[in-house]
Amino acid sequence: MSQHRFDESKVVDESVVERLFALSEMFPQSVRNVASTAWGFTKEGTSMVYKYGGKLTWVLTTSALVLFLIPQYEQDQEQQTMQAESSRMQSRQMLTTPVSGPGSLPPAPK
Repeated sequence: MSQHRFDESKVVDESVVERLFALSEMFPQSVRNVASTAWGFTKEGTSMVYKYGGKLTWVLTTSALVLFLIPQYEQDQEQQTMQAESSRMQSRQMLTTPVSGPGSLPPAPK
């Protein structure tokens, strides 16, 4: 197994700017222009999606609340009121119905 040693004497000190400039020389100007344009569209598109996506989410959730949840809540309240009224009517009917004595049975069929 051969060992590779890192020779620090061969390292050239470069700044970040020099490295970026050297990278830009590797690609032709047309490729750099296309990449720059693509990056601009991507950045702008992402910004617009974030901005309008938040507004769309707000509109949809508040619309759902107003159009669906509130009428459903009102319908449930009305149904509970109707059930309570029905229960009250049954209780009232049971209280007003004459009851025979405790030992009396209905007449037997002949």
